[in-house]
Amino acid sequence: MKCLIYRMDEDLILIKIHHGGSFSMEGELTYNGEVSNFPDYDGDRTSYFRLVRLAKTVGWKDGDDLYYKVPGKTLENGIDLVHNDDSVRKMLSFAKKNNLAELYIKHNGHEGLPVNPRNGPNTDDKLLEEVLYLKICMPF
Repeated sequence: MKCLIYRMDEDLILIKIHHGGSFSMEGELTYNGEVSNFPDYDGDRTSYFRLVRLAKTVGWKDGDDLYYKVPGKTLENGIDLVHNDDSVRKMLSFAKKNNLAELYIKHNGHEGLPVNPRNGPNTDDKLLEEVLYLKICMPF
């Protein structure tokens, strides 16, 4: 019996970038600004520098900070700083489960609330470590 293994292409995600504004605390923590959507973004080809290049298209500048929100969490307890490829992989582990990554730009020089990123995933946050495969076995 011979088996063929096909990788399931579930790596296209929607990236939403919140930009042009600042974090605000009127009730719970929110972000006041614009939102730009980037559908069908290839998660397999994403790196820190590719995300920065994408964020530059909506106004990110050197000195600005880029954060992502963990799905199902609030801004107060569910954002992490995107600062290298490891943080991007962590972000993608959540994004691939939901086909969505929400990014927030904290513009340097904008008066707003300080943002305190999480110190890593909580114990109930499961990271997506495996890639889904389809295994087909047929007699040859």
